[in-house]
Amino acid sequence: MALVDLRSVGVRLVDFGFPYGMGLQFAISTHGTRSHPNYPASFKVLIDADRDGEPDYIVVNTEAGPLAATGINRTWVLRRGDPTGRSYFATDADLNSGTAILSALFLELQPDAPERPTLPLPPMGPSTTFDFFVVALDNYFTGIVTDDIGRMTYTPDKPVFIPETYVGSVPVSNGNQEIAFFAFPENASASRSQAGLQFIFRHALPGQEAFEFQK
Repeated sequence: MALVDLRSVGVRLVDFGFPYGMGLQFAISTHGTRSHPNYPASFKVLIDADRDGEPDYIVVNTEAGPLAATGINRTWVLRRGDPTGRSYFATDADLNSGTAILSALFLELQPDAPERPTLPLPPMGPSTTFDFFVVALDNYFTGIVTDDIGRMTYTPDKPVFIPETYVGSVPVSNGNQEIAFFAFPENASASRSQAGLQFIFRHALPGQEAFEFQK
């Protein structure tokens, strides 16, 4: 059995550019690392778009193809009642890593997503206040859920905290970078689960890839 132990979860609004438009990125950090993004862990973000207690969309990362067939990890968006799903992006992950970033487009978080039958689901956009929770699965040995974080509430265009800028890099040798941030207490009810900021360092040493700042 693989025990996947969640550490922190972050979400942010992203403009993916033409032709994709706006969407969300969910950053997931765990205690401990995995030698490969495919196994022994998979993550599911269950999104309740209308906050009625039932997930409407699932964002999940899996290997592209059968077990150990491709070595490629992709992020899929599934809609309730439509289990086939669709993938626009590879999962943002690395070898010997404890982080993964899952990307989902708003054009797929819709009841009439491209090439899909219309389903009675609530549409999502930057101003949608939604609930979500994250589960971690042992996807190699047992297939069971080993940890979860949630339920959380967030509105993409009404964050409580946001950095002044996104830093591209930090010097490797004893490097540091100051980052200013803005606080919007008036958004506390719209994004009541945002306790601070989560920083992901894509190319840091194992165990140093994530940092959480709680205000």
